[in-house]
Amino acid sequence: MIEVALSGQQIEFEWTVDGQDISDWSLVREEQGKWEYRSGAFEVHLSVQKQSEKVVLVSVVVEKGGAAFDLNRFKVRLRSPLRDLHRVWMPNLLLEGQLERVSLQWGFAYLTAANRCMPFVACLNRAGRNRASIGLMDQTTETEVRGCGFDAEARYVIELSRPIEGITLRTKEYREDVYLNCGEGSWFDAMTDFTQTYDALTGVQMPKLHPNAADPLYCTWYAHGRMVDQEKVLAELDLVRELGFRNYVIDEGWFGRGPEAAEFRGDYTPNPKKFPDMMKVVDAVHARGMNILLWVSPFQIAKKSLKYPELKRYLNQRDRLGELPYFRPMLSPWVSGTVQKPDVEERGELCPRTGITETYVPELVAGLIRDYHLDGLKIDFVDQVSVLPCTADHEHIYPTVGEAMARTMQAMDAAIRKVKPDAIIEFRLPYANIFLRPFATLYRAQDCPWDWDQNRRQCAWIQSFTPGYGPLAEADYISWRADERDENVAKAVMSAILYCVPSIGMDFQKLPESHLKIVKHWLEFYQAHKEEIVRGQWQPLEFDPHTSTFAIYGVQTTFVGLFKDVLGRIVLDGEKPLERLYLFNGANTSCIHTRLEPMEGEYELIVFDPFLEEVGRSKAKDVDGGLNLSLTVPEGGMVEGVRIGREGEKTMRRR
Repeated sequence: MIEVALSGQQIEFEWTVDGQDISDWSLVREEQGKWEYRSGAFEVHLSVQKQSEKVVLVSVVVEKGGAAFDLNRFKVRLRSPLRDLHRVWMPNLLLEGQLERVSLQWGFAYLTAANRCMPFVACLNRAGRNRASIGLMDQTTETEVRGCGFDAEARYVIELSRPIEGITLRTKEYREDVYLNCGEGSWFDAMTDFTQTYDALTGVQMPKLHPNAADPLYCTWYAHGRMVDQEKVLAELDLVRELGFRNYVIDEGWFGRGPEAAEFRGDYTPNPKKFPDMMKVVDAVHARGMNILLWVSPFQIAKKSLKYPELKRYLNQRDRLGELPYFRPMLSPWVSGTVQKPDVEERGELCPRTGITETYVPELVAGLIRDYHLDGLKIDFVDQVSVLPCTADHEHIYPTVGEAMARTMQAMDAAIRKVKPDAIIEFRLPYANIFLRPFATLYRAQDCPWDWDQNRRQCAWIQSFTPGYGPLAEADYISWRADERDENVAKAVMSAILYCVPSIGMDFQKLPESHLKIVKHWLEFYQAHKEEIVRGQWQPLEFDPHTSTFAIYGVQTTFVGLFKDVLGRIVLDGEKPLERLYLFNGANTSCIHTRLEPMEGEYELIVFDPFLEEVGRSKAKDVDGGLNLSLTVPEGGMVEGVRIGREGEKTMRRR
């Protein structure tokens, strides 16, 4: 084991090569930011690639004098003193819906790869400030991330190791770039810096976005489920367009030979009984000035699919027990006809380490866009491809799932861009990570349509590693009951426009007029401020698991989301534009009682109700560099504040 002190933290490195642990390392050379160690025929070179006062990127290279060797395991371990350290934050909590467990956990373990999560962990204090964050720049190789409560010297221990059990890498040189951040920022700041460091190291380039990529998106999933059909789509298009949506997604249910499309994943041709004329649907969407996307799960093959006999031998096998280890039962909650009938779906995923996957997946998705004149795709379940080693009896041409998935996703993206360079591609949170960003337009929150708090915290996480240039964060398709309170509907829709790209999944034909009015007016507000919201700097204002208070700093306007009942002092960035700002009341009380700092001068304050109708005006002047506010603001309403004296400024009016 090699131990190095960096930025006040102890970092340990271990290697298992040629089936043996190497433990007797000797330091043979040390100079400014560089160390050289030797153990028998092996050498290790450590060098600092990036260093500020609190942020370090260390390159770690192991070699055997030019000879090839088997790398069985590389481990890097952080031992961070339990001094003002009370929280551990990691991406995996979001994937498991456990963000409320941001605590000093006794232990944790999870896997990452090119198609799932990220090798990154942050240690925080109770205020949410970073104390020590560690991550690996290589985002593709399968990695096991572990943590344990404390060691004998009262230090929290985090370990990242790769490759995982069952994988051996044959190489002449093995390199890792290890990121360590001990700065005073929040978890959000640490994640953003980690991303920017990765971008600088890899030179990654983001694709040009479709001009309508940030427009409001409607999806059929929560409205119609797998019972979607051509008649339902055509019946609602005019209303969807009138409410302000410009992107229309037909989710799972459009293909196959029966009512439950999931039974036929792999057969991506329109169901003749449900969509007898798909081109008529596509033309109808386009005629209304909207873009159309179809759902597809390119890696999954269902047992009833016509593709199954051809592709079954290439399915991923990871459980050595059972007759069909690559299938697993899934319960479908959707209503079939008038009877709620859970259906068991048997399906598996293509093994990405076989050569056929790298050609089949790109040809499938590009063909859908080309053949049906689509504007994009909702590509689902990329994360379902297991990161564990496949044990099936077929050829594996790539040593790791991570490398194989990277090659397939790169080929898929190239095939899509060849057909439609600005295609709108939606990914879901479990596989929305740093590596896959160039291949997606939208990163959508994991399924949480009824919970706008969960939606917000997931989109806050997405905002932390897509800083200003994509993909765009997208709310999961907001949903509510037809008998919901108007105030709650407004809070849900208001939340969606502040995540970034608003998306809704309601059957609008069944909603009362008041709900439709709320949707229409809030989407109008979003369109009026879209560029500032989408391109603005998204920043949490305080630490809590729900990210209840946050700001979006645009070029000319600041937007402040307030989603908690009791507000303390809110400190904004004084370097950002504060002449005009909006305060959104997403709390459960009709009052905004807080102090905003730093604020100078006198402001006119205009209060709007959930329908964005003006209901009051007042003025407030700064006291010692801040505004003391105690305003009556309806739930689901907002306040517009404009500094008095700005010539030519107008307040937000819809009419």
